[in-house]
Amino acid sequence: MSLVLTLMFMSARHVIGKWSALLAVQLNGFIGVLVAPLVTLGTLRCLISFSSSAFWQLFGVQVLFGLAVFEFTLAIAFLCGGLPSMILQLPLLVSQVVASGAIIPRPALNGFYRWLSTHTPMSQGVYSTFNALYGGANSGYTSALWWLISLSLLAVILIGWLGYRSTKTNPLSRLVPFTAGN
Repeated sequence: MSLVLTLMFMSARHVIGKWSALLAVQLNGFIGVLVAPLVTLGTLRCLISFSSSAFWQLFGVQVLFGLAVFEFTLAIAFLCGGLPSMILQLPLLVSQVVASGAIIPRPALNGFYRWLSTHTPMSQGVYSTFNALYGGANSGYTSALWWLISLSLLAVILIGWLGYRSTKTNPLSRLVPFTAGN
């Protein structure tokens, strides 16, 4: 979602303005982050039984996790100009899956993966979800997600402010044609 919205931003900023386009990207991302947990938790609810309070706790954790992932990947996409960020994001995704703690517990990871698990959203989201589902202690995982959201949002704003100043369209911004009123 962050890649598609970055391409939309790159195209729309020439028509509706940079800050309006950035606000539209953030609103679309937030709507996507709200819808995805409803689908996944609805499916999970069909598979296993848990209370309605657990459902809402899981929903809150999943929204927080989704926001952290969205803002984190959006910052990388903004930094790399959209599609070229896939060179960084795909290996990072695979590394985060290994370092998430769902496959190998964090204490068993080597130094690099342990560092990666504490500084990327996947591990924080996995442990927060485990804790919400099985009643574990928070242990700062949600705080880490809030920090990731805040720092990534700040990075997106700074990259948008400093990096996207041109008034001429370039080949990447023409990938997704945007016209006002559509």
